Amino acid sequence: MFCKSVAVLAVFSLATLAGCGRPAPAAAVNSIGPTDAEIPVIMNGPTQFVQVTADDSMHFNGNRFTVKTGQPVRVELTNNGHRPSTEMAHNFVILKPDANLVAFNLLSAQAKADDYVPPEQMDAIIAHTNGLAGPGQTVVAEFTAPTPGQYPFLCNFPGHYAAGMHGIMTVTP
Repeated sequence: MFCKSVAVLAVFSLATLAGCGRPAPAAAVNSIGPTDAEIPVIMNGPTQFVQVTADDSMHFNGNRFTVKTGQPVRVELTNNGHRPSTEMAHNFVILKPDANLVAFNLLSAQAKADDYVPPEQMDAIIAHTNGLAGPGQTVVAEFTAPTPGQYPFLCNFPGHYAAGMHGIMTVTP
């Protein structure tokens, strides 16, 4: 029994050391849920509807979507999970490209009264949903698509960004 334990420990240690100095591949970080999927965008007149879902696995239904600059965008986030909102609520925040994600998430954890959207970080935010979505609920963010570029989005309910609830909004001309 002791030999088996040592052998398992040795294999685990070698596997861990083999990855030193290199970031873990995306599939290893986000092993549950879609790791590379396009979120649907539906045109209805000039408005671009982005239909986002999330559930108890702490993942969105994709990690990227594309909209056209200058046009209205309506992001609808629906929580398809079942856990109580005190444990597993979701929001959707789009940040400017130069936003400090680490600082934003640290301040978010302290902003429970503001649905985890820190008031002192409003200059870094393009748009955010009108609250948190509990099980079976939908929240909305409406904005005009900014200038072309790539903009990070995330759920900043505590722990969700680290679990993989983030991606990139691409804005094209």
